[in-house]
Amino acid sequence: MFREGNWHRVLIFLVGLCLLVAGYTLAAAQEFTLERVVDSFEDETPFFGYPAYVAVNPLSGEILVSDWEKDRLLVFDSAWKLIKVVNGLEGPVGIAFSGDGSRIYVVEQKANQIRVLDGRNYEVKLTIKPEGLSLKGPRGIWASGGRLYLTDTDNSRIVVLDETGKLLFTFGKEGMGKDEFYYPRGIAVDAQGRIWVADTVHHLVKVFAPDGSFLFEFGGEGSERERFNRSRYLFIKGEWVFITDYNNHRVKVYDLKGTLHYILGQGGDTAFSFSHPEGLWVDDEGHLLVADAGRMRIVVIGVFSLIKPEVHLVELLEEGKIKEFFQYIERLPLEEREKPETLQALFEAYQMVGDLEGMIAQAEQLFLKDPDNRPAWKDKLGELYFQKAASLREAGRAREALSFYKKSYQYGYRSALFPYLWLSFALLGGANSLLIILALVFILLLLIFIRLRIRRYREW
Repeated sequence: MFREGNWHRVLIFLVGLCLLVAGYTLAAAQEFTLERVVDSFEDETPFFGYPAYVAVNPLSGEILVSDWEKDRLLVFDSAWKLIKVVNGLEGPVGIAFSGDGSRIYVVEQKANQIRVLDGRNYEVKLTIKPEGLSLKGPRGIWASGGRLYLTDTDNSRIVVLDETGKLLFTFGKEGMGKDEFYYPRGIAVDAQGRIWVADTVHHLVKVFAPDGSFLFEFGGEGSERERFNRSRYLFIKGEWVFITDYNNHRVKVYDLKGTLHYILGQGGDTAFSFSHPEGLWVDDEGHLLVADAGRMRIVVIGVFSLIKPEVHLVELLEEGKIKEFFQYIERLPLEEREKPETLQALFEAYQMVGDLEGMIAQAEQLFLKDPDNRPAWKDKLGELYFQKAASLREAGRAREALSFYKKSYQYGYRSALFPYLWLSFALLGGANSLLIILALVFILLLLIFIRLRIRRYREW
C-alpha cells in the first residue's frame, strides 16, 4: 500500500493525528475539573455499599448519599465529614426536596414506598404509599411545583402525586411505543414543566409535556458517542441536562433541546473515569456529584463553566485567554449569550482586542437588554459612535462618518456637534467649500458693519 520510503511520512502523520486528538480532549477537559473523590471514612474502605444516589440539601448545603446495599442514608457536611446516618431504610434510591426544603423525599425501592424526612434534622416524618396504587420497585423521584414525579420502575410507568402523596395521575406502561417504557429509572422536570424520563432498558431519554403526552426522544440512534447503553438517572440544572450512561460508564451533558454537548468518562471528551454511574446532582455553585456505584464512591467534578458561565467568562478574561473565551461563547446556548452579564463580558473582550465594531454591537445590545444601566450604555454608545465616525472620516468615507457623528450627538456626546456641522457644510459645498466659507465670512462682516452703523445713527 505504501512505498518503502514513505513509512516515515505515515508515522509522522499518525503521530500528528494523535496529538491533534489529544489536544482537543485536553481543551475540552480543561473546562471541567476533578474536585474530590470520596470512597472512605475513618479508614473504612470501601465505606459505601452501593451508592445509588447523591443530593445536596438546599437548606444546609449538607450532602446526602443513599447507600442502597446497606439500607441507609448518609449525611455529610460540605467538607465531607459524616454527621448523621439514617438507618432502617429499605433500599433507598432517589432523593428529592420540597420547594421550601422542609421535607426530604427518599424512595425506598425494596419497600415500594416513599419515606419523608425532616429537612433539618433528618428524622422520619411519615411514609407515602399512594392510596389505590401499588408501586413496584420505584427508583427516581423529582419534586417540582408542589408535585412529586416518581418512576414506578417495575411497573414501567410514571406516577404523579401532590406533596402529601395524593395520586394526581399516571402515564405510560410497558411497551415499545413512544409513550411506553421498559424499566424507567431517572426522572426530572425542567422550567417549562416538561417531564424528562430515562427509559433505561430501551436505552433512551423521553420527554413529555406536563400532562404526560409524548414530545420527543433521543439517545437510541446515531453514532456510538450518541447512543445510550442503559440510560440511568438524570438531573436538570438551568439550561443543561446531565444523564448517567450506565453501561458506557460515563455522564453525558445535553441542552434542553436534546442536543449532546459533552461526555465525561469512558469514550468521552474528558479523562474522568466512572464505573456504572447511578444518581447525580448539580449544586448551585457548579459542582457535579456522581454516585460512581461500580467503584463504591462519590466523584465531585467542577462544571462551573456550565452552571455559572458569567463567572467563567470573567476568569478567562482575567487570565487573558481571549481565544478560549470566544470558543466558549460559541458553545453557550442562545439564552445564555443574550444575558446582560454575558454581553458585558463580550464587550470587554472586544475592548481588549481593540475591535470597535464588536464593542458597538455589544453596547447596542446592552442598551436594549440592560435597563438598569441604560444611561451608562447610552453614554458609551455616544463615545463609540464618535470613534467610528472619526475612523470613517480618516478612511475618506465622509457621508458614512456624518451619519455616525449625528448618532453620537443624539446619544449625548456633545463633542460630536462641531465635526458634524463642519462635515455637513463641507459635503454641502464640495469643491467650492473654500469660496462658500469666504462668502459667509464676508456676509458676517457686512452684517456687523451694518449693525454698527445703525447703532451710531441712533446715538446721533
